Amino acid sequence: MRTDTDIFDIGPFGWPPAVTLCHDVSATAWLNDPRLWAGGRRRYIGNLIPRGYHRYIRINHPAWIDPETDFPRMMWDQHRRRLKPVSWAEVAAWSGRSLNDAWIIADLVPDTVDPKTKPFDQEPWGLSPVVLEKLLPVLRTLTATPDRIWMGFCDTTGEWIRCGTADVHDDPYRPDYLERRRLRQQFCREIGRLPRFAPPGWAPSGRTYWLAVGPLESVYDLSRGIYAEEPFIWWPDDRAWCVFHDIDLDFSLLGITSEGAQGILNLDGVEAYEVHE
Repeated sequence: MRTDTDIFDIGPFGWPPAVTLCHDVSATAWLNDPRLWAGGRRRYIGNLIPRGYHRYIRINHPAWIDPETDFPRMMWDQHRRRLKPVSWAEVAAWSGRSLNDAWIIADLVPDTVDPKTKPFDQEPWGLSPVVLEKLLPVLRTLTATPDRIWMGFCDTTGEWIRCGTADVHDDPYRPDYLERRRLRQQFCREIGRLPRFAPPGWAPSGRTYWLAVGPLESVYDLSRGIYAEEPFIWWPDDRAWCVFHDIDLDFSLLGITSEGAQGILNLDGVEAYEVHE
């Protein structure tokens, strides 16, 4: 999955050019089937992720630690590249708490702990490029439509909320910075005009989502790029699998076929395990 493309050169303003905004959300119609959300009181299946897949896998998002003791002035991407992932298992071993009882990574940290003694200094922010570069090649082999991935983005997060005017991790020293900012503003206004969708399983949250479509590898570019964002739900056109995460959770859920599940569970450096409810 690694690429030599600089994060600032992903498209003319940081958005992967192969990812298209969708003014038609009919591709999400399958999610409106109430049978997919039967048993919604369960923790995972039929509540956070639709039913209908043979197996379900939880993938914990890694926490992070900066191995350096000094904090030199550096670009955002330089700082992020030097961070080291910390697994939930490492945090559990440090705290003595059980992974089975952890819903978010904070559940593994005692309330009275000195923050300086924690094995991580940044909480999880998503699957991250570190996990995606291992996960996506496997997912590609499990679908016949890897170049047509539907991606739902949440309205309550992302730089598009601020219409591209603040906090995007762009390089302000680029000679085309102002033009890139103008294009982002235009792009965000277009997002504002898109239709929204909200499957029954998530309706109580009040969150709505907008839709885009593009190749599988673009998920990696979105995560590593200046937006540092990942879709909240994404699936291939043939629905061979489905991935979901929520802004309040430190893990993603993957619905998948029986044949593909073991390949995910065997990935080195990916903290994944099967869930049944």
